[in-house]
Amino acid sequence: MENRASEYDNLEVVYRQGQKPRLVLVDEEGDVGETLPIGGWTEDTIAEYLADAIGAAAAAKDEL
Repeated sequence: MENRASEYDNLEVVYRQGQKPRLVLVDEEGDVGETLPIGGWTEDTIAEYLADAIGAAAAAKDEL
């Protein structure tokens, strides 16, 4: 996913030794909204999830 991180605004890939892979979604204020274990996910699955999550967030923001 590190190779594709530049496709997304505000996506940061951090490696931490001894920790299982996870996706941490943070809101505009910096508060953790959701943490998902992604150990068995492929890069394509992660990209699809991010597209859905970002699309849903953008739609909700537009409704305000």
